[in-house]
Amino acid sequence: MAVSLLAACKTADSRSTATEFVQPIRFEQTGGLQAPGLNESSGVAASRQHPGLLWTHNDSGDEPVLYLTNLAGDHLGVLRLEGAQARDWEDMTIGRCPEMDRDCLYVGDTGDNNLRRSTARLFVVPEPESLPLPENATARARRIDLLFPDRPFNIEAIAATPEGDIWMVSKGLSDTAIFAFRLSASELTRDSISVKPLFIIDFPPVPMLGQLVTGAAISRDGSTLVMRTYTQIFYYEVMPDRLKRLGLCWLGYREPQGEAIDFLEDDRMVLTSESEQGGIAPIHTVTCPVDRN
Repeated sequence: MAVSLLAACKTADSRSTATEFVQPIRFEQTGGLQAPGLNESSGVAASRQHPGLLWTHNDSGDEPVLYLTNLAGDHLGVLRLEGAQARDWEDMTIGRCPEMDRDCLYVGDTGDNNLRRSTARLFVVPEPESLPLPENATARARRIDLLFPDRPFNIEAIAATPEGDIWMVSKGLSDTAIFAFRLSASELTRDSISVKPLFIIDFPPVPMLGQLVTGAAISRDGSTLVMRTYTQIFYYEVMPDRLKRLGLCWLGYREPQGEAIDFLEDDRMVLTSESEQGGIAPIHTVTCPVDRN
């Protein structure tokens, strides 16, 4: 990692340290992902216009498809994204479409464990308004190239604000720091965006503790961003150009490999995971006693 890059980045504000944490008030498994072949759920997005339904996708190795499910994990259909490629899909989110007053699904083809990609991609597609999905459902996706002029990043967490901005957070797997990025709604109307880190997140990557960022989500009122690791959920207050730490919730080793997160209500979130030894990938919900005011 270039010293100049670290020096150029601020660090997120922090009111607490990684040693101060709370336990979940409630943590429960609601089901398992039943869709054939869906065993590495790497991103999840809870629908706003279809309450109770979830969109998810596999990690690398699958076709460019999104799976529709619910908290029980029922297989409710597949949406193929025309014009998209699935090199290393790592997270997804729902937010306002860049040029339409409706919800879009954003898929982050942003994974890069070996830090070799100078260009990552976002795929953007309007969320289907009518359900159930027909058999062989397709939708045309728009591609946004993310250009990294200084160096590659491995990004496994993306989250949309109500205003249509996108926050992204690097995983930290091959780095000594975790970086935050923000793409404005106006930038997302372009076909390509030059991307540089906005600041350094206020906790380091610690692989032995599972402290690597694998997913992110923003509350529906836009006030709170959460970053999940394999074992924790970090809470932050969202500001225009920075994040302020609110708290930390310790999940422990309750999932085979926790990958994704989204808000269901103000304080209740959905978590998805990869499966364990080829079994069914579990779905959990969690509520943590972190003060978001």
